[in-house]
Amino acid sequence: MKIESITIYGFRCFDDMGEARVLTQDSLPSPIAFDHGNILADYFSNSWLSHLS
Repeated sequence: MKIESITIYGFRCFDDMGEARVLTQDSLPSPIAFDHGNILADYFSNSWLSHLS
């Protein structure tokens, strides 16, 4: 049976997903592809919250 998609923690994942994990800032793998390291640094610094007001 082929799984077309699955929802994990509210995210819909399709058949190109290898696995999904929830990580903390200290448990992130290294290196991280593309600009994802910058995106995560912004997220963990909470600087993105200033864009909501």
